[in-house]
Amino acid sequence: MRRDDHADVHHEVLFEDAITPLKHRSLFLGRALSGRRFWIARAFVVFVLLVLIGRAGWMQVIRGADFQRQAENNRLRETPLLPRRGIIRDRQGRVLADNIPGFQVTMTPSDLPRDPVEIESDMSLAARTLGLSVNDLLPMAHASGSSRGETLLISDKVSYRQAMDFAVAWPNLQGFSLEVAARRRYPWGKEIQSLSHVIGYVGKLSADEYKDARANGYRRADEIGKSGVESGHEKELRGALGARTSEVDAHGRVKALVGERAAVDGSDLSLALDLDLQRATEQALRKGLERAKANRGSAIALDPRTGEVYAAVSWPAYDNNIFSGGVSSTAYNALLKDERNPLFPRSWAGTYPSGSTVKIVIAAAALAEKVITANTTILSVGGIHIGASFFPDWKAGGHGPTNVRSAIAWSVNTFFYTIGGGYEGFVGLGVDRLAEWMRKFGLGSKSGLDL
Repeated sequence: MRRDDHADVHHEVLFEDAITPLKHRSLFLGRALSGRRFWIARAFVVFVLLVLIGRAGWMQVIRGADFQRQAENNRLRETPLLPRRGIIRDRQGRVLADNIPGFQVTMTPSDLPRDPVEIESDMSLAARTLGLSVNDLLPMAHASGSSRGETLLISDKVSYRQAMDFAVAWPNLQGFSLEVAARRRYPWGKEIQSLSHVIGYVGKLSADEYKDARANGYRRADEIGKSGVESGHEKELRGALGARTSEVDAHGRVKALVGERAAVDGSDLSLALDLDLQRATEQALRKGLERAKANRGSAIALDPRTGEVYAAVSWPAYDNNIFSGGVSSTAYNALLKDERNPLFPRSWAGTYPSGSTVKIVIAAAALAEKVITANTTILSVGGIHIGASFFPDWKAGGHGPTNVRSAIAWSVNTFFYTIGGGYEGFVGLGVDRLAEWMRKFGLGSKSGLDL
């Protein structure tokens, strides 16, 4: 039989009772899906496609600008440029506070590698370069929440040699920054320690200070004025951070410089204080305390016409240079445990009896209220008795007959006791009028001292 004779040979299926040719018949084996299931499957596929299309539209159209900005942030890296803190001078232009250039190293946990092994390797390299322990750095690397994006200070006492070594290792250290910083210096802090209360000092931001200061552009690694003029004029002295923008690769390594915004240096300040008078006042107060066998006191020299303070001495004091760049716990605890409390600025934070200075106010009030005249005379016999209490004059036996002029000149206590509170039939000013006139002279109100 020839090959062509097989053209009409077809597949056959053997049934129970016959052989049926399939040439002109379709073979139906039953439904794979019911009609209802088919439409459910079709609807599910359409739903999934719509969700994917919607998600893509949301990401590209609605959130496109945000994601583009995030991508740019991943590609671009800003390195802060620190401003110069303002110089503080006395009325003659002599420097009371300036800056010493130096280096510091910071770290941003969110910029560290994702791999824990790489993190530990980078931490070990950074610690060796800076002469630190890796155990001090690892807890910073595992910061969580919003703190991961904060810039943390690793070391602000980096020597020139360490800075050069770190600069060489820097390309292999993702998340670290080497910054040109400055430490505050107080040239007269050791010789004239009473300046410490006036000038104050700067220190690293505490957690509570950072919460308030971050809105004003402060980083966790920055310093802020803690007391004195450094605190009272923080805004003027600080200046504003600049930034250098660089393009980085996926590992955070700098590839190109994109742009730079210069830092704005802080403003310089000139105080009314006179350095020579401050030194002389401190020396005089210390000698006076020695003679009085006392160890605490205060002395102020000011111009009553303008309110300018030429000298403000609170003793004991301290060398504020010990706070520059971070104070050691030993030195700080020694100041805290000193029973004389050298950190306390007695010149303006202490509260004391008014003393004889209030006699001028009492005299002016008594004359204005016509309680006395310029010729009113009161006999000073050495003191007055009020019940069981005796209030003496400073001179035994008293000063004799005194009017307002001689009472001021000799600081006669009993004259002002009498015209102020009244005594033996003499009607004085009384409490209400005394308080009213003392307020007129500014007693009980803020002095306006910028400390």
